[in-house]
Amino acid sequence: MSLDVRGMQVVVVGLGSSGLAAARVLLDEGAAVRVTESRPRDQVAEAAAEAETAGAEVRAGGHRAADLEGAELLVTSPGVPEHAEVIGWAGQRRVRVWSELELGARLANGLAQLLAHGHAGAVAIDSDTPTLPTAFLQQGVDILRRGESDVVVGPCDDGGYYLIGVRADRPELFEDMPWSTPEVLPETLRRARTAGLATVCLPEWFDVDTAADLERLCASLGEPGLGIATRTRRFLAEQR
Repeated sequence: MSLDVRGMQVVVVGLGSSGLAAARVLLDEGAAVRVTESRPRDQVAEAAAEAETAGAEVRAGGHRAADLEGAELLVTSPGVPEHAEVIGWAGQRRVRVWSELELGARLANGLAQLLAHGHAGAVAIDSDTPTLPTAFLQQGVDILRRGESDVVVGPCDDGGYYLIGVRADRPELFEDMPWSTPEVLPETLRRARTAGLATVCLPEWFDVDTAADLERLCASLGEPGLGIATRTRRFLAEQR
């Protein structure tokens, strides 16, 4: 499935682990995300804070038709039945409904489309590693261009990755993946090994998912004159 969610208002149903994972993937792809949760705020305080730190709006205490105002896409978890009231509201408003299982397919399809245009390799990167050295990205591109590996991965220190690149269509690396969990990187490497794919890991870096990560980012920016992540630095300064 191919759908550009950049700038799109997306509603994610539920603040469980799968809902948080879906919200993060969508935020990484440039969507404006609103997460709704049936439980009261005090029962999901930690998850709500995590989602808000990532950039999502959170509405707890029940799903309401008004939560879909302005929405162009509704993302549900596999546990939400087809006859759920929120899906009915989406139908009434002609809001497209997605299962969060389709998010991995978006990543796989995006890379496949690039490869179909005849490129020697295709790379996907995240959007929450603003201090990532560009030399790491160039290293990944060069490895694929020279044919030194089938897969290249840029590990994050939380168990995910900031970059993945392939030289051929490999949907098995993305299907039914436990996104935004510490299992993403080891599961990806396990699948590549099972498929007999040569894999190179780039130097490890960190991404920004939590309040602690944000503090780490601020500390890593250093002095203003260093020229590191200038737009991120400007944004953070404006929030003070």
